[in-house]
Amino acid sequence: MGLFDNVKDNMKGFAEQAKDLSAKATEAVDTNNAIKFEKEAGKYLLEGEHIIMAEQYWADWACVTNKRFFYVEANYTYGASLKSKKVLISVPFRSIEEVNVDMGYLLGEVEVVTKNRSHELKLGKGTAQRFASAILNQIL
Repeated sequence: MGLFDNVKDNMKGFAEQAKDLSAKATEAVDTNNAIKFEKEAGKYLLEGEHIIMAEQYWADWACVTNKRFFYVEANYTYGASLKSKKVLISVPFRSIEEVNVDMGYLLGEVEVVTKNRSHELKLGKGTAQRFASAILNQIL
């Protein structure tokens, strides 16, 4: 009985260490991505505007500032060759009517509803929560 208890304790210790290492690695990747996308998003800032959060979703990125949220949406066309057209979509906070967060097992989705359109961003589960919170903190 004592032998198996020792093995169980070691297994728990290894699992906790792996979880900590995974969290640290994810945090480092998130920080590097945020820096990369903040530089890209900085090109589109208005006067007096600053970035609160910038995140990658699928192949594109989204940004929350003190005045609005904006994101890049890629439209792919197929023909003789694959072509990509990227569109920057800007949503001022005053036009947002509703913010929804759907937290799936692996992916999270933020839906920002305006009078004219619904904007859906597929992010990581934790990232979706943080992104929605950043938008709501600016609205409220």
